[in-house]
Amino acid sequence: MASSWIRISSAALLPVLLFIACGASPRGNAVAGGDSATAASGQDRSGSPLRVMAGVVPAGYLARQIGGSAVDVSVMVPPGREPHTYEPTPQQVTELSKAKIYVRVGMPFEESLLPRIRATAPGLTVVDLRTGVELRPISGGRRVLFKPGDPADENLDPHIWLGPRELATEAATLRDAFIAARPGERELIESNYRSFTERLSTLDARLARMLKPLDGKSILVFHPAFGYFTDTYGITQLAIEKDGREPGPRELLDVIRTARSAGVRSVFVEPEFAETTARRIAESLGVDVVVINPLAADVLANLLSMAKAFLAGTVGVS
Repeated sequence: MASSWIRISSAALLPVLLFIACGASPRGNAVAGGDSATAASGQDRSGSPLRVMAGVVPAGYLARQIGGSAVDVSVMVPPGREPHTYEPTPQQVTELSKAKIYVRVGMPFEESLLPRIRATAPGLTVVDLRTGVELRPISGGRRVLFKPGDPADENLDPHIWLGPRELATEAATLRDAFIAARPGERELIESNYRSFTERLSTLDARLARMLKPLDGKSILVFHPAFGYFTDTYGITQLAIEKDGREPGPRELLDVIRTARSAGVRSVFVEPEFAETTARRIAESLGVDVVVINPLAADVLANLLSMAKAFLAGTVGVS
């Protein structure tokens, strides 16, 4: 289901997993995991679709787009739940042990599951969508090209599905991993990959034209989830949340001062982060609050929806 954005007045707003480094990637580094014979042949004895679990909804969407009928995809973090602090249930860990592939994006909960996964799913192959992506720092600094085995860094933004160009790299990573697991489905998987990347390229070009009025402008968000998107189209992301926490009184004044100087006209919040702090800032600035969902199920439709929301909430163009 595609995401939609909602404009509401500020006064109305209510106050796995691991990286198993014991296998080789079909592209060199993208895949790590247990049973190399399974990863090489990828064929279940039943001939049923390859069982795949993704950490978050957008990763599950991408897996379905590339794998098509060759994969059976489930998602660890349910819609509406906050992935940064999510704790998988014992039932989900058991379900994961039955999967052949896990698709990760680098959320903190994935790191914390490492000990349990080693014990319960020794044959699991982990496909890391960050492979080959230049990860952007959340709080300043240079981008870092990710390679499997790199140490965890909480300052690197895990919302990699929100950048069209990063998304193309992730699609190629899944294509190669699925072909390695199901070589008999190569034609289907490659066809799905071509179709997806063609649609993505068309959308990217459309968004570049649409967002020209925002080039050099700033948006104010509660949680800094949109940096890959804003970087792509020359927009500056200003965030209320700092280092995963709400700002203190002095920081709050700095946010308001910066936002006012930048001429922001909206505060963008996620459904999981609709905090009273955002409402207070919106009231101080005399602007509206716009709810926008970076975890929507249909990633391509959501990128377009986000662009429309940013346009309407920044320069008044819908």
